[in-house]
Amino acid sequence: MGTTTFKLSNGATVILKSTNFKNDEILFRAFSKGGQSLSKDADHYSASYASSIISQSGVGNFSAVDLGNMLKGKGTSLSPSIGLYSEGMSGSTKPKETETLMQLIHLYFTAPRKDAEAFESFKTKQKQLYANLSANPQYYFSGEFSKLMSKNHPRAAGLPKSEDFDKIKLEKSFQIYKDTFCKCG
Repeated sequence: MGTTTFKLSNGATVILKSTNFKNDEILFRAFSKGGQSLSKDADHYSASYASSIISQSGVGNFSAVDLGNMLKGKGTSLSPSIGLYSEGMSGSTKPKETETLMQLIHLYFTAPRKDAEAFESFKTKQKQLYANLSANPQYYFSGEFSKLMSKNHPRAAGLPKSEDFDKIKLEKSFQIYKDTFCKCG
């Protein structure tokens, strides 16, 4: 496959794959087993949206807006994610901006930001988005089908409703993110 593999002292495995079709781009992806499956059913919504809330809040001393402004024109991006059975980060950069990507990775692992204003804005946007989606017959049908197939399991209850976003607790989402990613005190 043309890969080079390194095993780091922290147990992480790094696999590098060089290609010749896009020399000005570096793609990054990291993942591990776990994800939302490790959280209690009562914390499902807080776990489901934890990484999105951190992305909306920023990292370190930088709000999401500050980060966006700093990265404008650099071609570097990074997104954390917490899926059903895994968590990870993915991003991209240009070779000359590799240090910027590494700094972002470090900040997302060590200095997630908790921003109550960004959190409330996130919830408002999600409520509006899902209100619009649930008005679409195809999405509505899909959500109802999901509820039927999962026998109304709380983690597969179809499209979220407005009140479901009120179940998200900033403190709980922040703690889940830290427990999942953070190597901070």
